[in-house]
Amino acid sequence: MKKVILCPNPYRDSELRVCKEAKKLLDALHFQTVVCLPFQREGYGAELGLRITPLHQEIRSADLLIAFGGDGTILHLARTVALHSVPVLGVNLGSLGFMSELEVDELDRLRDLADWSFDVESRMMLDVSVLRGGKSVYNNIALNDAVISKGSIARVVRLNIFTEEGQLTKVGGDGVIASTPTGSTGYSMAAGGPIVEPTARNLLLTPIFFASIGLKVELPEMNSRIIVFSILLALIAVLTKIIGCGLGAKLCGLKGRQCQQVGIGMVCRGEVALIVADKGAALGLMPDIFFAPVIIMVVVTTIVTPILLKFAYRESGAYEELQESPLVDRYEEAEQLDYIAESLISANDRMMKKNKVK
Repeated sequence: MKKVILCPNPYRDSELRVCKEAKKLLDALHFQTVVCLPFQREGYGAELGLRITPLHQEIRSADLLIAFGGDGTILHLARTVALHSVPVLGVNLGSLGFMSELEVDELDRLRDLADWSFDVESRMMLDVSVLRGGKSVYNNIALNDAVISKGSIARVVRLNIFTEEGQLTKVGGDGVIASTPTGSTGYSMAAGGPIVEPTARNLLLTPIFFASIGLKVELPEMNSRIIVFSILLALIAVLTKIIGCGLGAKLCGLKGRQCQQVGIGMVCRGEVALIVADKGAALGLMPDIFFAPVIIMVVVTTIVTPILLKFAYRESGAYEELQESPLVDRYEEAEQLDYIAESLISANDRMMKKNKVK
């Protein structure tokens, strides 16, 4: 008798309606079915008439796991099932369902499991390790991606990327995404990476870096209409920021001149405008011809912001009302703590090496 684990996301199938329907169908086909949860939720299941057992106890003897939820549910379960070579069948209860094979209204197709004849699609996974001083301090596996980022403090990180054959490249920016083909439709795609066939055997490295957006820009031929539109877009961008942010500051109780200074300070448009324009063009929502005005608007607002701020603060005594924010001290303390923590870790690694030598 084949053993099938039913694994509903308790926040997607809150009343276990879909899970119960699938269990009834599989029980009629003489499968051994057990219900486990991908996430812990105290007391869940008993009041709904189903016995919930721990997943780690049942997975060792399972022949198939059916996940009821979105892609996040399958990604969460991937680590567990991969260690025991148990195939996963996804029933989509989420919004996208890229990784699910069935929709809720297709549960009757579970009857096809009766003859146990189906194709198993293999997906590439990542084996991630963090090494400090030659010693592994973290290990995990991932079905979608692993991200190396700059952390909580704003700074540029510089990474050297190596393969078995030597150094591949260098990356400077906010970090880098190492993605499987399955994860190519997630964070990697949002950062400008390619979409790859899920069953391919490729490792994608996508830099998290603003400049990568500019590499894709092809400016169309400029004409009088585009130039006029660019000027109008830049003026609208400046005015809407001054008025909109100034009104917000007014509602927060700031004075007239302070509201003006806040509004002018927010005029500068940057990478977010380019990201939105790039995604709009990629989805066909915005013609490519409008990309040039957006770039001109970003450049103009970046240039005029410090100029306008100089006039906003030109009167004597304009800085007297400003108060030093305690966030400055906290930021400096955070930097110092980071430095101290790194120093302590390095010192500890050196002491451990000395003890091993002795």
